[in-house]
Amino acid sequence: RTGVTVPGFVYKLFYAPGARQMISFVLPNTQEKGIADYAVTVDSVERLTNIDFFPQLSDTLENRLEAAVNYDSWR
Repeated sequence: RTGVTVPGFVYKLFYAPGARQMISFVLPNTQEKGIADYAVTVDSVERLTNIDFFPQLSDTLENRLEAAVNYDSWR
C-alpha cells in the first residue's frame, strides 16, 4: 500500500473563444467507453466541483455555451 489516493474521476474542460464553443468531460479512472460517452455540459462539471470556470464571459454567452454538449463539432 502506497498511501496515495487515486480519484475515481477526473474532469477536463475546453473553451475555443474564436469558435465560441465549449466542451467538457468527466472521465472515470478506468475508461471503458469512447471519449464521446463522457462528454457532459460545463454546467454539470460546475455543479460537481462548485467552481465557476468562466466567470469572465458575459452571462448570456456563458449560459448558452455551458448548457450545451456539442461533441461532434469538436472533431
